[in-house]
Amino acid sequence: MKLKSIVQVMFKFKTDEFYKRINKKLKEYGIDYAYKQIELFFTKKNVLYELSKIELEQHKKDLNDKVIETMTINTRDTFYKNEKEYNEGLMDFLLNEKPAFGKYTEMQFKGFKHNPDYIDIQLELMEYILRI
Repeated sequence: MKLKSIVQVMFKFKTDEFYKRINKKLKEYGIDYAYKQIELFFTKKNVLYELSKIELEQHKKDLNDKVIETMTINTRDTFYKNEKEYNEGLMDFLLNEKPAFGKYTEMQFKGFKHNPDYIDIQLELMEYILRI
């Protein structure tokens, strides 16, 4: 075509011929088609619209992170509070209750105790259910 750059191809209105030649040459190498470049048009309206969407997504992510952080703290507090109450109740039960015969054991104590994996399970659930 005796042109030195793609700009000259465009200025001489030879883009169709250029891409036909490119596609023909590419087929020799097993490539079916060459795509032309994608043109992007930036207008103030479009930029502001996209920025507002990005800011909204960032606010959602920040809020989501705060919710998860708060729930993580609450989960740990709940677990350690339960553990403390259970241990205090168990000690009170073992020291102060008078069985009909023998001694009371921890198995006879009716207090509720969280599973040792409670925190890990709750954190995994939060990641799965709440994380955006």
